[in-house]
Amino acid sequence: MTPPRDRDHRSLAATLLPHLCESCENRLHDVVWFKADWQRGGAATGRARWRCDSGQDKEVVVKIPVGPRELVWLHRLQPEPGESDEPVVPLLYASGTTLGGYDLGWIVIERIAHGPLGMRWHKDHSRRLADAAVRFWKSADRFVIKDEQVRIENWAEM
Repeated sequence: MTPPRDRDHRSLAATLLPHLCESCENRLHDVVWFKADWQRGGAATGRARWRCDSGQDKEVVVKIPVGPRELVWLHRLQPEPGESDEPVVPLLYASGTTLGGYDLGWIVIERIAHGPLGMRWHKDHSRRLADAAVRFWKSADRFVIKDEQVRIENWAEM
């Protein structure tokens, strides 16, 4: 008999949760793992609470694993102190490149009011998407991008 897929104690994320909490100086709590409609593969995403220095709790999202490019750009695009523009990416509370002895990127980010676009779009999504693209370009443009040779796959041959 195959155990149910959503058995929390069988998931890698649940197994690594004590290490994640320790890496977050025990500020992370009440983690609930979920699978969103856009997710494919074995990545784990969870809703949780983050205890701030003030003692106040904030709603956060936890992602395991996170690829190196996502991690680099999430750090780069964090708002500068005093920036008045709406941020391009969620506020990063914690992150790392190892967890429980594994080379595994992870992040804890603020839970934003408007989650990612899913299977159902609302009438304001096109406007919000265009606005986000402009803000992203403006923020990312300050970084020099290495001109790397792009690998082109011959899919028909494969």
